[in-house]
Amino acid sequence: MEGLYIHKAKKDTMATSLNVEDDIDESLSLLAKHQNIEIMTQTILKGAVVWLSPGTREDSFEFFFVHEGELEIVDDSMTTVIGPGDSFFANNIKQNIKLHCLKNAVMLYMSNCIAYDDVYYWEQNLQDLINRINEKDHYTKGHSHRVLGYAIKIRERLESVCKWMSYDDFVVACLFHDVGKCNVPSEILLKPSRLTNDEYNVIKKHPLDSYRILEPVFGEAISTLTRMHHERLDGRGYPYGLKADDIPMEARILMVADAFDAMTSKRPYNVARTYQSAAEELAGMTAQYDVQVTRVLLDLVTSGAIILDEDNIGRKIAEGRM
Repeated sequence: MEGLYIHKAKKDTMATSLNVEDDIDESLSLLAKHQNIEIMTQTILKGAVVWLSPGTREDSFEFFFVHEGELEIVDDSMTTVIGPGDSFFANNIKQNIKLHCLKNAVMLYMSNCIAYDDVYYWEQNLQDLINRINEKDHYTKGHSHRVLGYAIKIRERLESVCKWMSYDDFVVACLFHDVGKCNVPSEILLKPSRLTNDEYNVIKKHPLDSYRILEPVFGEAISTLTRMHHERLDGRGYPYGLKADDIPMEARILMVADAFDAMTSKRPYNVARTYQSAAEELAGMTAQYDVQVTRVLLDLVTSGAIILDEDNIGRKIAEGRM
């Protein structure tokens, strides 16, 4: 048998609660390993969106048993909600399958494809970058989380035209688009008043520094997207002055999400705008920003799908990677 198979347990066989806490240091723990078989526990936080992706082997097999929590599985037109005692497995799947965590979840995870070391070191690299950003500037960390949250919501509406990079790579790039600011002197980065032209020119180097920091760890696609987040469709952005045809949809989404958060964030030199007024202004800037993206953002804000108190959504999405 190939594909995705879901087993719905009878509710009288529900597993004992594992008492998941909101703050979890390790989302993946290795329980046992024999040859190419690994048995792990996987934790996913409420609000996270993760993906099962096709493997490189035709005999790839992954099995998940839900101990606690609730997840929504989206596979083509099928949507299934699973909870404690339920299980599912993926055998040589041909396309991405989306998992949306509705409640903090702990799952038993078994795979015949060696995955633990890669995921563990991937998460360690992410955590190192998060710590590095936070030590430099608390605002940058919060900004990055919010930008990721907005970008994910926009991409979900435009998934059919996002062909350049995978969902996982997009998440990493959005979360760490500003990591290059770690190289900006603190007296400039944390200056409470408006920057001089020379100081602003220093700030403008951070997309290139983000690229240099991320490329050795996460590769070309992720680092290239971070380098593009201050480009503009009319060629008046930086660092390279790219124009519309040179900017993929994923970068256009990140550009809008980044600008939206900057406009709606309270800073010593900036009066925060309302979500509605910021989204409307961006929708009117058709020379700089993609019309599809800004229209989606405006619709999300107007409908209430993006609300003010969403500072943690980016963290939850990032920590929920599988």
